[in-house]
Amino acid sequence: MNIPKNIKGIIFDYDGVLGDSDAFNNYACKEAAKKCGIDLSTEIYRKCAPGGATIKDIATCIVTHYGMPEKVEEYIGYKRQYDEEYVKVVSVLPSVIETIQKLHNKYILAVNTGTRHALVDGFLGKYDLTKYLKLVIASEDIKKGKPDPESYLLACEKLGLTPVDCMVIEDGISGVVAAEIAGCYVVGISNNISKEKLLELGCDEIITDLSELMAPTST
Repeated sequence: MNIPKNIKGIIFDYDGVLGDSDAFNNYACKEAAKKCGIDLSTEIYRKCAPGGATIKDIATCIVTHYGMPEKVEEYIGYKRQYDEEYVKVVSVLPSVIETIQKLHNKYILAVNTGTRHALVDGFLGKYDLTKYLKLVIASEDIKKGKPDPESYLLACEKLGLTPVDCMVIEDGISGVVAAEIAGCYVVGISNNISKEKLLELGCDEIITDLSELMAPTST
């Protein structure tokens, strides 16, 4: 797809767009739950950990579902025990490095994620991607996670751009909704959600791989 000519900034979601983190997140969430005395089902994990949710949102959802609302901070503490392993295990998705290298000279690039800085910054450093990015918005930087538009509005503000000048790459329902509400140009990548669902959510374009992003040629 050709990137619209008015676009000045590109904001990438992290989980499922840059990093192949879902399997490890599933594992770590279940292990943390087990230490709280909870047998976390995959169904409840999926419900409580949609793309863009912060660790506090996820923890609150899980422990409340199992009738243990007082264990939010305990759960978060257990989950953080897996941070070091996370950075070692999570791998970069196909075409990510090449695409970011290709686009960074023409566009202002940023990442917006509900993941914590310790994890996303560790990942970006591991693959030497930090130098291509002007900004990383993580869970500590916001009060409300996706689907609230706060994080995308904050990213645009810090980049010095209006939302209409920013293109967002998302693969999750809550992230797409957040970017749409913020007023950004939204490209859905169909890693985890069908093309039909992404179109239903209102994505402006659909891709299956980041390598499909093409800057317009000068005429």
